[in-house]
Amino acid sequence: MTMQESQTTHLQGVGRVPAVPAEELKPGDQLMYNYGSVYQIAKIEDVSPKFLKIYEMNTRTGELYERRAKKTTLMARVPEDRRSRLGVEAPATDYRAQVCSPQGLDWVTVGHGSTVDEATMGYQAEYFATSILRNHGLGGHHDTMEASITAMTEGATLTAADGHSFRILRPTQTTAPTLAETLAIRPEQLMNLTPTEIDRYNALLAGELSRLAAETERATDGVYRALLWQKTSERHGRGYRQVWPTSFDKAERTAREHLASGYTPDKTTRVREGLTAPGAYTKQLRAAVGLLDSLRMELRIVTDGPLAVLDDEFRRRGGWSRMYLCLSDGGHVHEGRSCPSIGPRTPLRWLPEVSGMEWREAYQRVIRDATAGTEAIMCTRCYPDAPTEWTERQTPETECPGSRTNAWDHMTEKERRLYSKRGICPECKKGVSVTSTYKFRKHDRPQ
Repeated sequence: MTMQESQTTHLQGVGRVPAVPAEELKPGDQLMYNYGSVYQIAKIEDVSPKFLKIYEMNTRTGELYERRAKKTTLMARVPEDRRSRLGVEAPATDYRAQVCSPQGLDWVTVGHGSTVDEATMGYQAEYFATSILRNHGLGGHHDTMEASITAMTEGATLTAADGHSFRILRPTQTTAPTLAETLAIRPEQLMNLTPTEIDRYNALLAGELSRLAAETERATDGVYRALLWQKTSERHGRGYRQVWPTSFDKAERTAREHLASGYTPDKTTRVREGLTAPGAYTKQLRAAVGLLDSLRMELRIVTDGPLAVLDDEFRRRGGWSRMYLCLSDGGHVHEGRSCPSIGPRTPLRWLPEVSGMEWREAYQRVIRDATAGTEAIMCTRCYPDAPTEWTERQTPETECPGSRTNAWDHMTEKERRLYSKRGICPECKKGVSVTSTYKFRKHDRPQ
């Protein structure tokens, strides 16, 4: 230990502690003052041959102060093994009120809690709202303080005239929300969530709505069958398809009339369908209609409840960017179902992890999470400014280069007229089926 390091200074409320001359200090060192307050040096400037200007940050509040000190003045430097942490330790599941000094040091957590009030006005965090914001011109009046806290809660970072910045970090979801939590979501729970966290709820609801829609479609078929109706064939393109004989509106109206009037088919029909027990037809029809009504009620509960709450929050914030991945073979990345290339039955998967991001940054993450075996590419209609390399699919090594290319010029007149079209791929010289838009279907290279 050198002579200078063995020197000491007396601090009120602390006692005598080791000290060093101010000229030996450097940025990053921590200094202790009377009553044990600790500051971390952010910057040191020479202001004269004998004096320094020290910019130091309060390790508890994150505020930056200036101090002039003579180079020979003894100052209590905190030993490395006794350094104070910056701010308080707070879990990511809490709201965290933070301060950043003008010198660009780390954000310092001043207060935290399960609610915004606890993080800014609680017992340990009261200094943030009542003193720090007021000291920097953001909370001198109660209304001003409330406005500042509200803005930070909604995601804003406030910067005072002296360069200090303030923010409130929202809790981070540590686990994915459950469907039960999503169905019970309330507006006040969404106000402090990020777009990614909100769209995780939307993704769950989209899956639930898809399930209910599929079950409702099966239930409509069940009503037709309960009426003992049969499908008929109708011309479709160059072939035929099986369809129900009337619209579903008429079928449902007929079913409800039968239930109201107690109608029963003739004995021959009932025997043919195995409905010989008394009331069997009515029981079967009532079950089919009841299932349909139940599913419709579930759909209304979702659309008028949690889905409406999520949509209201989306509109309240003025919206944010979203991306969806088409789950069809070689799916594209879209902005939404409004894209003209998407049909009503096209399967889409929400990508909530990139919600709110600028699309260029977001796509980098979409590529890594693309469906197995293919690389998701950007839809040129949704993203007309996307780079060419993002909108042109990379051909797998096992795929023939002739896949998805124009087949019209490689087909004979007879082949073009066939219902099941085929043509000779110019690359592999093999017969390959052709799509309705005259493109060779995807096929492998010859072995």
